[in-house]
Amino acid sequence: MNTTFSHVKPLYEQAYELVKRLIMHGDIAPGQTIVVAQLAEQLQISRTPLREAFRQLLKDQLVTVDRNGTLKVMSLSLSDFEQLFDCRMILEKDFIADVRMSLTDLEIDEWRNRLASARQAVDNTADESMQTLHFMYAHFFTVCKNQRLSQLVQSTYSPLSIYAIGPSQNAIHTMLEEHEQLLTVMKSGEISEMHAVIAEISAAERARGAAYLEALTTT
Repeated sequence: MNTTFSHVKPLYEQAYELVKRLIMHGDIAPGQTIVVAQLAEQLQISRTPLREAFRQLLKDQLVTVDRNGTLKVMSLSLSDFEQLFDCRMILEKDFIADVRMSLTDLEIDEWRNRLASARQAVDNTADESMQTLHFMYAHFFTVCKNQRLSQLVQSTYSPLSIYAIGPSQNAIHTMLEEHEQLLTVMKSGEISEMHAVIAEISAAERARGAAYLEALTTT
């Protein structure tokens, strides 16, 4: 695997971002065992920053480690996936309404423009395009006034995000377009419209994720 690391950011941060992308895009599949030494060799990076990266990925609930120290990508059963999505759908309506109160119209327009640009460039820069959406949610988690609610949404967001994309770039394009629509109704401030769009997005993400999960279990 050809990987180029820069001197601009700490090496462990770059390793974290790279491994996270590999997980999100299904290059390291849910449930797959990760051997740090082998991955370090593949990425052409030393083990120390990679171990630091995995400490953060553990906090993000994107990987797990068992009592024997075996590291694996987080995986969910279909039942767990469905239950987590039920929780997320209940929480996200109040979460987005809370976030809306903290955002100016200008901020919403800026995020919508960033998503539109990312969607147009998705064929050439899929990783960067998806990162834009993750950055937006990271900002939402920060500005949400009810931080308890924010933490609860984050606890569902991370494990479900593993199944959000899979190996298909079409899913990235669709997700960016869906969230552009969400930002449009957020700007209007109409709670009922926001709830309706959130329900549509959640249903679509749920169907894509369930299909990806089922495909993994049959291969």
